[in-house]
Amino acid sequence: MRVRAYVDGFNFYYRTKAHVAASEPDLRWRWVDIARLVRLPVVRHWPKASLEHIYYFTAPVRMRFPGDGAGDRQERYLRLLAALGVDVIRGQFRLDAVRALLLTNPDDPRSITPDRARVAVQRSEEKGSDVNLATQLLVDYFTNRDAFDGSVVISNDSDLARPVSYLRAVGWPVGVVSPDPAPTTKLSPAGLVGPHFSCRIELEDLRIAQMTDPATDGDGRIIRNRKGMPYRKPDAW
Repeated sequence: MRVRAYVDGFNFYYRTKAHVAASEPDLRWRWVDIARLVRLPVVRHWPKASLEHIYYFTAPVRMRFPGDGAGDRQERYLRLLAALGVDVIRGQFRLDAVRALLLTNPDDPRSITPDRARVAVQRSEEKGSDVNLATQLLVDYFTNRDAFDGSVVISNDSDLARPVSYLRAVGWPVGVVSPDPAPTTKLSPAGLVGPHFSCRIELEDLRIAQMTDPATDGDGRIIRNRKGMPYRKPDAW
């Protein structure tokens, strides 16, 4: 069974980050081989599956404050994924200054100050990844489905429910792998039957799918960038 995988990069990152923080905060998980991570749950449900293509949808992180190295770390990782054969599709990332209501209790969104004071805050917003993923998912099905036999979406974003539901309704095998331990029922409905499946990313899968440092390919050769330098895990990771 030939499978194409569609990874919602930011949903994967932030949902996994929250899951790890709540369950195993010492787990070093960011230096992850996406292909290997996806393959683990897929072959548990489709034992004869082979991953023919992997899309990774994301957007370049912008510097939020002086000395912020998040963008450099992300870029290093994305270039490594591309070197490993992952098709990295980039959207956009916006950083805006907006005015918002001030809260007396940051944990209670209803605790607006009596004078309804507003303060200027920084808002970062990723644009395009979910649309790009949904578009690619459907384009592949309608224009190239003779080249593969099933699709796997790695996300817990309910905005993707419509294209996923459509493909399942016409009989196209679709698996959903949620990075959230509590998958949304819009993507993982009760009573889902084969050939479709839904599951979540397990922490053990994250441990198994960690890359070496420096990163190596399937034959154990060190992967190097255009300057001949090996790809190494960022210290913060």
